[in-house]
Amino acid sequence: MLRLGILMSGAALLAGTPLPAAAQWSCEESFECPAADVSSPSAGRQLQTVGINALLGGVTAAATRIVRGEPVGDAFWNGAIGGGLIYAGKRVAVEDFGGAGLLGRELASVGGSVIRNAAAGRGVLEELVLPAGPVRFYISRNGVVPRVDVATLVAAGSFVLAHDAKLDLSETISSGALVFRAATPAPGLASAGAVAVWADDDMPDGERARLLAHERVHVLQYDQAFLTWDEGIERWLAARSPAGRGFLNHVDLGALSVGLRGGLGLALQYGDRPWEREAYLLSAVAHPVSTTLPHAH
Repeated sequence: MLRLGILMSGAALLAGTPLPAAAQWSCEESFECPAADVSSPSAGRQLQTVGINALLGGVTAAATRIVRGEPVGDAFWNGAIGGGLIYAGKRVAVEDFGGAGLLGRELASVGGSVIRNAAAGRGVLEELVLPAGPVRFYISRNGVVPRVDVATLVAAGSFVLAHDAKLDLSETISSGALVFRAATPAPGLASAGAVAVWADDDMPDGERARLLAHERVHVLQYDQAFLTWDEGIERWLAARSPAGRGFLNHVDLGALSVGLRGGLGLALQYGDRPWEREAYLLSAVAHPVSTTLPHAH
């Protein structure tokens, strides 16, 4: 189970999970951003992205059942539906209306829950996991269990300490994730379920909207990785320790996802990171790139 989880987490990263890295719409050469070839995304490229998300969902659910020695049944197809819902959530999250990020995040998390349920042999909607800022709510017939997302709190704390970040309450509510204004070294940063964007009031509204849309995709990619791979690994490891089981009744760590993303981020050039390419593509669908943001400093 652990080996499967590690392999699946790697696959998620290659298909579009986030990294605590800059989302730069105007790139200095060292970052080699992929903006040029996704600034006018074709219908074919968008369909390809839908297919990747659906395929990952289906393979994850089916492979988990196989490793457990359980019948696959409808796991692949239910997982693929979940993957399609994740894409739909990402597509909604990049739109420019109040609450788009929150609505998209919840829709994508329903998709992640469908994959999670299919992998566990449960009913499609038997248990839902819905995030709100740094907390996830696990909802089933047994009630509602809140768990604190430790990785998001750590990321938020690092933004505050390193960049003197200030919480943007209105954007946080609209995005369903923690959003900060900060003197960051790049226009936007995303880590786990937290986002920091330039505090520059001179940035045109359209450019800020495009930047926030890009970073919201990274938040949903983090949710996708956690719900479909990381949470299962955490619970599997915790089951080996009574103290661990009790601890994880109240928190989600997210450490494996963040660590693996960091490693792959070091191995790949910025422009080659598929999670960045997905964020650029989806953001460009809703906010065509017609102007140039300032370079990062």
